[in-house]
Amino acid sequence: HDNGMHGVPDAEDYIYTMSFSEKPDDLGQWRGYTMPGNGYCIVFNKAKIIEYLGQYRHKCCLVKCFYESNEKNKWFEWTLNNLNTLLPNSSIYGHLDGKLSLPTKVKILLSAMKHECFSNEHEWRLICPTVDLCDVKCREHGGAIKSYYHMDFPVDVVEGIIVGPDV
Repeated sequence: HDNGMHGVPDAEDYIYTMSFSEKPDDLGQWRGYTMPGNGYCIVFNKAKIIEYLGQYRHKCCLVKCFYESNEKNKWFEWTLNNLNTLLPNSSIYGHLDGKLSLPTKVKILLSAMKHECFSNEHEWRLICPTVDLCDVKCREHGGAIKSYYHMDFPVDVVEGIIVGPDV
């Protein structure tokens, strides 16, 4: 498929994610993801994020991560047997079902899988697999150019901010 932009992959080649945890103040995550005394946790209201996703209909979904091997195998088997849908409603919030190609559905499933040693994070991921490349922005980080998909969350989805420990 020629998107008219030589050397630039099609939008389906990209997937953007944002991670959330059910555990907002966990010492292991402070140690693993921040520098001592230089971390913040933004506490979001899950119900309001799900409501907000309505305006990104068919672009993003919120998915609970899978950690255990048997759970991952179950979802692979389920996906192969039910190619017209993605995940049951208990694990996904959003309106992506039926609108995406099989490879994109598999990318969403793979984006929600993590090694079981991270299971203490209780992570959910906001996954945006159908981003229009015109909506992608870039920034410099650590000497590299990073692309990102900007979403304007309304202020009322934020319930609080936690300042990390100095460990």
